[in-house]
Amino acid sequence: MKILPLTYLSTHCYLLITARTSLLVDAGWPGTLGKFLHLLRSTDIRPETITHFFVTHYHPDHAGLTQEFQDLGIRLIVLSEQLHAVPLLKQWIKPGTGWKEIRISKETIVLGAADSKPLLQSLGLNGRFVHTPGHSDDSISLALDSGEAFIGDLPVPGYPTGDNKDIPASYAALKALGVHTLYPSHGPSPIPLEP
Repeated sequence: MKILPLTYLSTHCYLLITARTSLLVDAGWPGTLGKFLHLLRSTDIRPETITHFFVTHYHPDHAGLTQEFQDLGIRLIVLSEQLHAVPLLKQWIKPGTGWKEIRISKETIVLGAADSKPLLQSLGLNGRFVHTPGHSDDSISLALDSGEAFIGDLPVPGYPTGDNKDIPASYAALKALGVHTLYPSHGPSPIPLEP
């Protein structure tokens, strides 16, 4: 597997390329499809080679192009733990961005985090989705069996978090799966996760 960072407007998306498919982590800012496609072209990746994507949480800088990607034929994976947050994204979108409201269709893959391992294996990835609240209640991470985790905006260790009890619990869940390397959506990446 190859991990390709795709960074623009201070947000990291990641493309996980396997022998079978390409899975995109996060869907960028609303109204930026042209920028995203330009970034892909600069890395010699054609959009049609991306077969699936998921959103770590439904905030504008992570889910802004969700419907555009679906319109391109890329299949959206949504965890049942996130379904309530999809329609709430609208409240965070500024008018005039060109944002397209997200449709959950028969092509959308909806499953629970506990049921994600077989789907990921079918994509050539060994790992699972993990519900990791802390930044938002719909936050999920992709934890690979090889020890990497794509965590979205889950605050990285050392970041002040006040008395948010979800964050230590989310990291305990990741550590229990053997995660040792974090791929956050902002700032330096990757970073080590101390045992």
